[in-house]
Formats: sequence, structure tokens, C-alpha cells
Amino acid sequence: MSDGWIALHRKFADNPLWTKRRIFSEAEAWIDILMEVNHTERKVLIGGKVVTCKRGQSLNSNGTWASRWNWTESKVRRYWNLLKSMEMIETETTFMAIDGEH
Repeated sequence: MSDGWIALHRKFADNPLWTKRRIFSEAEAWIDILMEVNHTERKVLIGGKVVTCKRGQSLNSNGTWASRWNWTESKVRRYWNLLKSMEMIETETTFMAIDGEH
């Protein structure tokens, strides 16, 4: 059963079964990450600065993920640590000053 692969079209994310408001399982969160990260590089304007988000990256905050999955930010952080320990993801934190605030 672990041989081969399946194609999951990004339109899956529009299906009512997926968009129903619920608490995500860890497996659902993993699928959501895979569907949400960029499939091509793009430039995004954040706080008046242009940021490049590369293929396979996301600029979502912990708060954004927490809201999507109906989790706490603390649970999101613990989940990132789990995925990092399993070598499934790499994370980097970027702090940006907006409007001259630090």
C-alpha cells in the first residue's frame, strides 16, 4: 500500500467536505500544508515590503494556521516541532518592522 502516489488537485480544497468548519486532525493539517504552500514562486506585499515566497513555502503566520485548523497557536507550534523532528518540514521565522515599529 505504500508504493506509488496519488494526485490530489488543489480544487479539493474547495470541496464542502474540506471547507466544513472543524478541528483538523494532524493528518488533515499535513494535507492542508501541502495544498497551501506555493506551487510557483510569487512576490507578496507585506507591510509595504515586497517578499518573495518560493515554491514549497508559505508566509502564513501561526495565527493563520491556528484559525484554519481551529487549533491554538501553542498547538500549532508543537505541531511544527513534531514535523521538524520527523524531518517533514523546515521553518524559518521572519520578523518585519511595519511602519517603523520594532
